[in-house]
Amino acid sequence: MTMQNTPSVLFVCTANRFRSPIAEAAFRKLLRECGIENNWIVGSAGSWAKDGLSPVPSAAWMLEHLGLDLLTHHSRSISQGLIAQYHLVLVMEKNQKEALQFEFPELSHKVFMLTEVCNGPVVDIPDPVSQLDEMCLSVAWEIIHLIENCFQEICLRASTIKKISDSV
Repeated sequence: MTMQNTPSVLFVCTANRFRSPIAEAAFRKLLRECGIENNWIVGSAGSWAKDGLSPVPSAAWMLEHLGLDLLTHHSRSISQGLIAQYHLVLVMEKNQKEALQFEFPELSHKVFMLTEVCNGPVVDIPDPVSQLDEMCLSVAWEIIHLIENCFQEICLRASTIKKISDSV
């Protein structure tokens, strides 16, 4: 995966098993609908993730309830090398943004909260901690709606950071 040729977005949550995979899948779906999926690199990771775990709830549940294909998703942990591969890093919580900016200060210019990029109130997107209930579904739909409503802004921000990176 090379950052140089194509704009890229990395979505980050805690375990990379619910919020960030949903954001990644929703963003990919919109790229596909626009016919530009092959022009982008999109991924997800977790700030406290254990590598190789399946989504929670199951990928089948995600497909049935949200229409998102997460059948091949497996969690992965964030690292400096991973962040360096992406132009834009979107996190779900303020503490995740602060932690990544502290741990990787040279990359802090590309780390934003998802709600921050959406130009609305900058708030944390709660982690429903794998509960199959109203809270779980509500958070999932909140993420999907944020991605849908901010799709152009996310694309613009990633493309702008790419142009700046290319000129350095």
